[in-house]
Amino acid sequence: MERHKESGLQFTSLKEEWEIISEEQDDHDNMVNRKPFVSSICISQAGDDQSSPAEACATVTVHPQSEGKQHVELNAVSVSVDA
Repeated sequence: MERHKESGLQFTSLKEEWEIISEEQDDHDNMVNRKPFVSSICISQAGDDQSSPAEACATVTVHPQSEGKQHVELNAVSVSVDA
């Protein structure tokens, strides 16, 4: 996880990667045509008297299984007003 402050804003970013190992056999002909599954979400919080405005976004990418392994990536970033 990395954090830094700039111009009154605080930035936090995270990148994680995993390899999921499976004993299932791959169908190599089918794997050539498959694309990664990508999903993302963003949330935001409006500031008020007790909290500062903030926003966070995350993306998860699941790559097709190959040779018994499946690669998963998580990327996330948040931005908030430095109180």
